[in-house]
Parts: sequence; C-alpha cells; structure tokens
Amino acid sequence: EMPEMQKIYQQYQDKGIEVLGVDVAEDPAKVQQFIKDNGYSWHFVLDHDGSVSRRYFVQGLPTHLFIGRDGVIQDMMTSMLDTPRMQSELGRLLTP
Repeated sequence: EMPEMQKIYQQYQDKGIEVLGVDVAEDPAKVQQFIKDNGYSWHFVLDHDGSVSRRYFVQGLPTHLFIGRDGVIQDMMTSMLDTPRMQSELGRLLTP
C-alpha cells in the first residue's frame, strides 16, 4: 500500500494533508535505505522501543490513524488500505 500512499500524498499535500510513517523497532539505516529506494517523500520517524505504538494503542501493523486539523484522532484502522478507502478517509478530514 505504500506506493499508493505516495500517490495519495502527492495528490493531497497541497491541501494540507501530512503523512507520517512510524517504523517500529527496525534498523534506522535499513529504514532510510528503503525510503530512498522507493522514493517515498513523506516524513518518517523511528519508534525504537515501541513507546509510540503503545501510546496510540497499536495492536497490529499496519495501523492507520487519521487525525483532524484540531489534533483529534478521527479514525483508526489496523489493516491494509486501498486507494478508494484512503481517499474516502482524507475526503472526510478535508470536509469543513
């Protein structure tokens, strides 16, 4: 789903959408190489010890959080997302 996320990010970034990838407990050099090799342009952070995952009650991977402009979590899904579902969730966030 990450190639689709890249396309969605490019489509929506000028509307104020941000994507943050959180990588859990993997080697930083391998993560950076993966990002570079695949041309992902959104931001990534490393959750070295799983504390970020615990804070957001992540039970499995991938987990997607959709957060509104007000900082409130609007939806959380633990599953792969296809393009129509991503667009639907983003459309809801962008609707005033």
